[in-house]
Amino acid sequence: MVRSAHTLLAASSIMGRAVAREAGVDPARVGIVPFGVPLEEYAPDAHDQRSQRSGVLFVGRIIPHKGLRELVEAARIIGGRGHSLHYTAVGPRGDLWEDYPGSHYRELSGLVELYHLGESFKFTGSLPREEVVRLMRTSRVFAFPSHAEGFGVALIQAMAAGAVPVVYEIEPLTEIVGEAGVYAKLGDPESLAEAIIRAYDDHTLPALVRQRIQNYSIERVAAQFMKAVEAPEERATPPAGT
Repeated sequence: MVRSAHTLLAASSIMGRAVAREAGVDPARVGIVPFGVPLEEYAPDAHDQRSQRSGVLFVGRIIPHKGLRELVEAARIIGGRGHSLHYTAVGPRGDLWEDYPGSHYRELSGLVELYHLGESFKFTGSLPREEVVRLMRTSRVFAFPSHAEGFGVALIQAMAAGAVPVVYEIEPLTEIVGEAGVYAKLGDPESLAEAIIRAYDDHTLPALVRQRIQNYSIERVAAQFMKAVEAPEERATPPAGT
């Protein structure tokens, strides 16, 4: 399908390079159009002010490459420095998409127990969308320490809800967050802990998040998409002979 397409689009630069490799074209010929989010559906209510926000939220599958082991380690480090934060990890706990106690979830639960974090670090399993949005609106920090992503829809949803993102300094997360979040070194719990504390305390970041997330409004993304498909000659063409 990729090789026969006249117009090639991807949601991020890292995805664009992968598409280009598959199609055998110059990555510069692949259009980048990110996923969008209906901002009004995630925007915090008037009473969801930053002063009322608390806690650190993660939303995603409970699987190894999402970096949750480092998040638990970071919670231990942060607690050892005298900060009393609460952490909520939302998402299916199975090794695939099922919400049952998978092997990685059991490993993480054991670590939470070992570090005596049972009162502050909670795994909720899968939740209704309305509850996830509520948590995004009321959490101060969205910790998304994933080691690899093609995009990161939960990340832009949380930013739309007003949470300050903490991510590893990898593509495409840097491409999404820009200057509107705090970065940690890949796989480093100490760096992750420092990033979470900074994101929690820096009162200049919410305004940057509100500005940055406008790039991912449905209207802006739709305009980018229409521009890309209406000018296919400026985008990737299939390799010769396909």
